[in-house]
Amino acid sequence: MFVLGSASQNPSGTMPALSMVQKIISDKNTYVGDASLRFGLIPKQCDLDIGFNLNTYKTKEEILRHFAEREVIPSTADYINQLVTDSFTARSGDREGVRNLAVVILDRASHDFEETVAAANRAKAAGIEIVAVAIGKEVNDNEVSLIASQPTANYKITLSDYSELTDLKHKFYSLICP
Repeated sequence: MFVLGSASQNPSGTMPALSMVQKIISDKNTYVGDASLRFGLIPKQCDLDIGFNLNTYKTKEEILRHFAEREVIPSTADYINQLVTDSFTARSGDREGVRNLAVVILDRASHDFEETVAAANRAKAAGIEIVAVAIGKEVNDNEVSLIASQPTANYKITLSDYSELTDLKHKFYSLICP
């Protein structure tokens, strides 16, 4: 499950974090289906039409079609809370006995540090592993560390800018399929 928390749009209106998710899904080594990987994306609430549940799409092609022309307005704590209340539930496609791994991408500090950290703690207490990806200089390093699962050396990734996201594909594969 990918969470585009405080991942913003760049000046051209595109979302580099969303582009990275699309590249991972479209990679020839990514297999999507009931017997292999399932992907989900938050946000998928209110009037935002970008996210989807784990059981929404069965093929890579369906997921990639979903991404056309969508916009995001982030709210990190709400999106992390949604992992527990909706995304990692049986009705949304969660499977018993399968690891629940969320990648939270942040490029600035959240609007509510305490609520964001509390949401991350609730998610981790519910058995969700969180990889926190910090991009750029506007993130709160302490907040990112507290969002990430332990040990932070394995679950916290710091990048200087969005251009480094594409290099993370192999890191994500090693986390997803250890």
